Amino acid sequence: MTTTASQQPRLRRWPERPRPRWPRPWSGERGSAAAEAALVAPLLMLLALVAVGFGRISSTRIEVDSAARQAARAASLARDPEVAAAQARATAQAALAENRITCDQMSIAVNTADYGPGGTVTVTVRCTTRLADVAMPGLPGQTTLHARFVSPVDTYRSDPGGGP
Repeated sequence: MTTTASQQPRLRRWPERPRPRWPRPWSGERGSAAAEAALVAPLLMLLALVAVGFGRISSTRIEVDSAARQAARAASLARDPEVAAAQARATAQAALAENRITCDQMSIAVNTADYGPGGTVTVTVRCTTRLADVAMPGLPGQTTLHARFVSPVDTYRSDPGGGP
């Protein structure tokens, strides 16, 4: 039995799409996305590292401010100016050590000139630290962070000098 061309099953063909008259505009740019990513990725990484560095510096600044606040509060609770100054220095050093902040140069100034019921105690903390410790390892330079806090002495506390 022989089959003729009319008896064979017909294959259905899809109509062809018309071809554009000119080439696609992006056809010559194959691989350019990878090249662009290779150029942009290091810049994005650098930007991320700078953001982390600034974040760590501001976090350290907040910790120095917290140390000054804690020191002023501890000094305002003391009974006499000499003990207040000693407690303020010890509290500030402990607060910075607790938060792992290393200062190359640290100064803690305690002003007890207005110490007494209704007066104030002022504590100023200055901490010079290396940027490699604060921001990110390998970063050269140093920065000085300082904070000042004033705490009131309770008005209704007894006078340590024995006054009326």
